Amino acid sequence: EATFVNRGGTSWGGATPYYWPKVGSLLFAGYYPVEAAGKASYEFDGETNQMVFTGYEQQEVVENGYTEDLMYFNMTENSHNSGPVAVVFKHALSWVTVNLARTSDNPADDEGNIPQYPEIKVNSVTFTNVNPEGTGTVVGTDGDITWTLTGTPDNTIVTPAEGVVLEAAPQTQTEPLFIPQTMAGDLVITYTVYSSDTEKFTETYTAALSTLKTDLDTWEPAKHYIYNIEIGTSEILIAPTVEDWTEVEVPVV
Repeated sequence: EATFVNRGGTSWGGATPYYWPKVGSLLFAGYYPVEAAGKASYEFDGETNQMVFTGYEQQEVVENGYTEDLMYFNMTENSHNSGPVAVVFKHALSWVTVNLARTSDNPADDEGNIPQYPEIKVNSVTFTNVNPEGTGTVVGTDGDITWTLTGTPDNTIVTPAEGVVLEAAPQTQTEPLFIPQTMAGDLVITYTVYSSDTEKFTETYTAALSTLKTDLDTWEPAKHYIYNIEIGTSEILIAPTVEDWTEVEVPVV
């Protein structure tokens, strides 16, 4: 087992240089980043060409709103006795993006003034019943990773910061990487509507992940799922008309 580091551009070499053997050839399989070994027990069986990440735990979302990816490449189909060796890394996790926006801007009055309120702030975005731990298995020279969940489902709050003011243009709130799994929980968004400096109310919007689309109920490896959500308020408006006068003729005799 060897650790490779970037040597500039597309060139990678051993952290401690490794050299081609004078006799024989080599097959390659691997994963990135090297820190993944500290988050799972990694084993590779060259006879069956099977790699296993046992007990991998997904990371918490950090301040800039993302988690570190786990990638792997299958064992090369052909053995090599010279380089460089071309390998193709695949993403092992599911990438989820949540975009939030206002439904529309407030309408202007006859003088072109746009009301300052209501102002909408997002307090939290939560995926419920998400399993944070699993075992990933890769078999063959072209097989994709398959995951078996081993942990206990929990709620994952993925909003990097509270009090995000919504705008008409979509705003990316968070971009976590999850262990691929069937969606059994909800997407819960808590937000506060400010009708003035002192008046406000808080609402919670809940969407069942399994029913957002009938043919999409599973996060799969190497897929990027983008949830576009609009939140807004509807201003109470009236449409006034004036009923015309009814004329009454009064004869004077």
